Amino acid sequence: LEVVGRAAGGANLEGKVQVILPAKVATQEDIKQNADDIQSGKLTIEREAINLSARSRDTINVAGPLVGGQISARDQIRCRVAGNDSGTKTELEVGVDHLLLEQREAIAKQIKELRRRRLTAPAPRKGAGPESPPEQGVLELLAQDAPLDTEQLDEAVAALEEKRKLLAEQAYAVSHPTVVVADRVCSGVLVKIGSTAVFKVTEELPGPVTFSLEEGEVTWH
Repeated sequence: LEVVGRAAGGANLEGKVQVILPAKVATQEDIKQNADDIQSGKLTIEREAINLSARSRDTINVAGPLVGGQISARDQIRCRVAGNDSGTKTELEVGVDHLLLEQREAIAKQIKELRRRRLTAPAPRKGAGPESPPEQGVLELLAQDAPLDTEQLDEAVAALEEKRKLLAEQAYAVSHPTVVVADRVCSGVLVKIGSTAVFKVTEELPGPVTFSLEEGEVTWH
């Protein structure tokens, strides 16, 4: 295993981390042990990938066949062969930043907790005048676990809802995501691009094949 470009202390450098799995059959344990680095940067598998589940915020390159499993890369997936002659279900997804979607889900849980807290929170102090702290101020108080009244909790929820909306937009705002297969794409391969576009391969496609998104639909050439 080779990890290139990891920052000191294990911090992730988006777009600069590259995990290289050497010339052997990559296993799910390989992916699990390097999940943080893989998700933050590039993954290169120098042989084949069989029934793997992996996500990357950059690209995933497989020098050999990619068969089975669920592979997701924000920008691009490249492999020599996708699927196999047995029609094994193989899911290839691009154009999605799953890390941002996970952050969005975490915020949804936080909002649910704030709404629960509001049921027992005190009302704003009388005579103190309307309090309208900046959104960042409210969220800073929230991060410090400071006691908040109902008005402050409402403002915190509104600020977090805006964050969730922004993350949803950013998660799919990927420029020209593609799946590139050099030799052939077998029946049973499912290509997903962005939030809704899906294409199921029902007949073998000779390579090279590039899948991309055009007018909201998966196309190939």
